[in-house]
Amino acid sequence: MRPPLPFLKTVALFALLLTSSAIAFGQEQNTPAKPAAAPTIVGPAEVVVDRNTGTGSTVLRLRSTTPLNGGALTGVVNTDTEPRPQLTFKGDQSAGAGEAVYPLTTDSKNFATVVATVTGVKQAGTFDADLAFEGNNFGKLKIIYLPFAVTVDGPDPNKADLALVGGEVTRITLKNDDAVAYPIIWRLNVGGSEICGDQMTLPAKGVGVIQCRPSVPFSLTRLQDLFKVESTEGHSLLLYPVLPGSNATFDKSSPWKIIPVKASLSYFGASSQQLLGYAGIVAVLILGGLTSLLLSQALPNRLRRLNIRDRLDDVARTTANLTNVGSRLQVLLRLERNRLEDLLRSRNTFSPDFAGVAARCNEGTARLESRVALAQQIDVALNRLQQKLTLGPPPSQIAAIDALIEDAKVLLSKNELTDKDLEAAQSAITEATKRCDMLNEPDELFGQALAKRVLDVAGDIKTNFANDPVFQKLDTALPGPYKAVQRVPANTLTIVPAQYAELDLAVEKLLLMKEYVLLFEGTQDQQMLQRLDQNRGKLLDYLQLQSWPAMRSARLLMRQMKDDVYSQRVGEVLVKRLASIVVKPMRAYHRAPLELCVCFQSEALEKAAAREDWTCQWAFGDQMSETGWSVSHYFELQRNGRFKPPPARDYPVKATFLDGNGDVLIDPATKEPLTLEKPVTVFPSRPQPLFGDRARTELVKLMAALFIAVFALVSGAREQLMKLDILPGIIAVFTIGFGADTIKNLLTKNDTSP
Repeated sequence: MRPPLPFLKTVALFALLLTSSAIAFGQEQNTPAKPAAAPTIVGPAEVVVDRNTGTGSTVLRLRSTTPLNGGALTGVVNTDTEPRPQLTFKGDQSAGAGEAVYPLTTDSKNFATVVATVTGVKQAGTFDADLAFEGNNFGKLKIIYLPFAVTVDGPDPNKADLALVGGEVTRITLKNDDAVAYPIIWRLNVGGSEICGDQMTLPAKGVGVIQCRPSVPFSLTRLQDLFKVESTEGHSLLLYPVLPGSNATFDKSSPWKIIPVKASLSYFGASSQQLLGYAGIVAVLILGGLTSLLLSQALPNRLRRLNIRDRLDDVARTTANLTNVGSRLQVLLRLERNRLEDLLRSRNTFSPDFAGVAARCNEGTARLESRVALAQQIDVALNRLQQKLTLGPPPSQIAAIDALIEDAKVLLSKNELTDKDLEAAQSAITEATKRCDMLNEPDELFGQALAKRVLDVAGDIKTNFANDPVFQKLDTALPGPYKAVQRVPANTLTIVPAQYAELDLAVEKLLLMKEYVLLFEGTQDQQMLQRLDQNRGKLLDYLQLQSWPAMRSARLLMRQMKDDVYSQRVGEVLVKRLASIVVKPMRAYHRAPLELCVCFQSEALEKAAAREDWTCQWAFGDQMSETGWSVSHYFELQRNGRFKPPPARDYPVKATFLDGNGDVLIDPATKEPLTLEKPVTVFPSRPQPLFGDRARTELVKLMAALFIAVFALVSGAREQLMKLDILPGIIAVFTIGFGADTIKNLLTKNDTSP
């Protein structure tokens, strides 16, 4: 089917229109664009930067073929440095600050003058800036930043070689070949640290002198400067410009110039380095010798000292636990221990004499241990005897054991104890212990001796006292003892164990009754007879009991009867304060033994057995106490320092009293316990100077031996230091001193003389 004709005409007309439009559009695209108006530069366009300020200015002459009415004139500096220098423009020199975007106006007939200023230039060299008008580049501005022509005035102008000493001035001469004077700030860095710096002005075409006084803080690492000072590379002298408008500030990140420096830095000057260097070598050699001495002698000696001290501490603990040996023996044991400790401390473990002192201390400690062991045996024996007393053993056996123990105490209380004394004390204690174990056990010898005593006493009483009126009164009140011995047949050779205690006690009672009769009939003093008669009942009360304490009290009462001084009189005299505390010696010293006693003005009372019926309790004012009419004690002063002697001190020594019943004696005037008091001033022992004659002599001997040996080794030791690094060198020198046989031989000669 064919399309209608009108439709075809319409299509053809539309195609014709499209073709005409395309031809017209193509012609417009091929037509050249009209160039934009832009200025051109007339004459040179370059600026020289002032190094002191980093700024430079120049006058640009611009013209344009077409008038320019306030178009934007801009510029961009072509450099990689950050921050990038800035370019500003202004109409003339007298104008104020320039503008980064300057409105340029000119006509086609005249030149336009623009002042271009570049600021913030830090990179030396020549580079340019693109000038643009309305965003279109039309020319370039050449920027010239001349090199900094400052060098070292020396063999190598580009490098400094310095020998720096702490606190001493080192001079560096700088040469300025530029025709411009430079105010600069300089800093000298050595080993990554700034050691000195200042500000100066380098004159144009002249020289300037830097004076560096390095500040070198002391540290142990600086000791190496005594022996070897090495010059090393990698240090620098930095020259900075002074910032505009300031006299002392600068940008540390942008120095004008970095001059390489080879430098040595020493804490010590040449003279002190030599002197102290040799002194250091001597010190290291001595240290090596002393270390050798420490390992070979001082440490073994110290171990010996510690061993002896441990033994003395054991002795002190054992002595403190003794309860029955008496104050005198305990005090002597403590003082002997203190004497040995003082002797042990009298020599240093480095001293050649220490071996002899340690030997004497070891011997003395062994003797003291034996002494304390015997005292401990006495303590054990007395405790066992107290346990045996509950079984009612024969009193004569108890008295014999007491006598043996007292003999041992006397021997052990000697100031100068010999081996024979120790043997005798051991023998007495052994015998006392043996007899204590044999109490109430069959003993043939004791039985025979007891039978003889019984028969002898029975015969004596029958012959001489049975018809005596005084004895008859006693026998009437206490018939048991005489009847007990009368029951023993006359031909008895031994007593059976079951009768040991009964007959032995009867014999002891009869002997006391016999003594009473003899005492009563042996005086005509009516007052004494009256007192004897008054105390007869008390005597009988004791004799009626069957215990050893009662028998001991009866014996004590009989002694009072013989003295004609009784317990009541002792109390009366104490209340009247006719007794006082006496200290011997009169002047007390630190750790010196003292004898303290309560002494009566009456000689009869001073020796009276009645005192034993009282207990005297002591308080020495140093938290120590004791009992007894006469006691031994020593005072220890507290030191304020190791070498400072302790100050003198007063101790209030007090004594109070208990009667036979355990009641405290009361002062009727104050209704308080009667107390005798005496202040005792304790003085320090003769002070020992820190460096006495012996210490000074030993020190001189030590120093002489060391220096004689060391001086012979100094030369070889210095060679080792020069060959090696500082630490291996010091170790090598130390080893030389450590292995020097001369030092050891001179210092380890033991003196074992007392």
